Amino acid sequence: LWSRSTLEGGRQENKVISGAVRCTACAPFPLERPEAPLLTIGPGSPLSPGKPRKPGGPSFPGRPAGPGSPLRPGRPCSPGGPGGPGCPRSPIGPVSPVGP
Repeated sequence: LWSRSTLEGGRQENKVISGAVRCTACAPFPLERPEAPLLTIGPGSPLSPGKPRKPGGPSFPGRPAGPGSPLRPGRPCSPGGPGGPGCPRSPIGPVSPVGP
């Protein structure tokens, strides 16, 4: 009853039992034609092979260690008040650790 174009594109070549030419793709409800054959499920798409791994980029060398921060000299001590001795100089600050 149904020509092959019914399954493939719904063209207007297929003839219904009454003889009227109808476009199956335009019918609003498929319930009107219980005699239409069920579409068979097609085979699953083939498994696509996995993509090859991209090679790793070049490993970047570590940054060179930065120089330690310069030594800050201690602040000069404020002069002693009247009658008192001057305070000792504050100690010199430590060198900051070398960067990684």
